[in-house]
Amino acid sequence: MKQLFKEKGVATIPLVLALTIFIIAVGAIISITAFNENNISQDFYSSSQALTYAKAGAQDALIKIARNGDYTSTGYNIDFVENGCNTNSGCATVTVASVTSPKTIISQGRMNNNIRKVQVTVTLDTNWLITNTVSQELTN
Repeated sequence: MKQLFKEKGVATIPLVLALTIFIIAVGAIISITAFNENNISQDFYSSSQALTYAKAGAQDALIKIARNGDYTSTGYNIDFVENGCNTNSGCATVTVASVTSPKTIISQGRMNNNIRKVQVTVTLDTNWLITNTVSQELTN
């Protein structure tokens, strides 16, 4: 009779081992999924922040044009964090082309490895007042 009980106990060892492996596998899958989702959300945040920086740079150029209709620039940087353009962690690089109307503003926002560009076409009247702006995001 004692021999019968010993054999039943041995049969549960593979079952416990299989359940343990299954639980570890499920835990690993959940951890990997959470890690990937975190990376995706961080990348989305950085990309959104780069677009915000690009738009802010374009707004800065619009203010400069509103103050001086002759304003042009071959490129200037706006740091949104300390040493932003040097570390690629938060800045915009802005150019304003053409002395005459329409002027074209290109603003490139950078956050980490994400770069987003905005182009604004500004139409001025003869008194250098802004009459129209058309803005779009550049995809290249």
